[in-house]
Amino acid sequence: MFKFLAGEMKLTERNPNDGDNKHFLQRNGGTTVLHVTIFTEFFELAHFIAESYPYLIEERDQNSMSALQYLACNPNAFRKKKVAPRQGFMEELMVSRSTVPTVLDKL
Repeated sequence: MFKFLAGEMKLTERNPNDGDNKHFLQRNGGTTVLHVTIFTEFFELAHFIAESYPYLIEERDQNSMSALQYLACNPNAFRKKKVAPRQGFMEELMVSRSTVPTVLDKL
């Protein structure tokens, strides 16, 4: 969604001196969209924003904190995601087959 809206608003320019674009990416208190994506833990979007608008990386909010400082303070950013192992097709088929009654079961 951010990529689409940034494109529609012509925010694809990477010029930090463009005052017209900067007010779309940064609040008056200094908080940027990069800060917000890190606060809300949308780390993939934060990475995209940091690559697209590198000047936002050094911007500081009203607490004199950069987005990367907030990232470093967030333990969730460094935890491994636990992914449940997925069964293969044949294993799933065998499990589902074992729960289906057969003709012999009805006799």
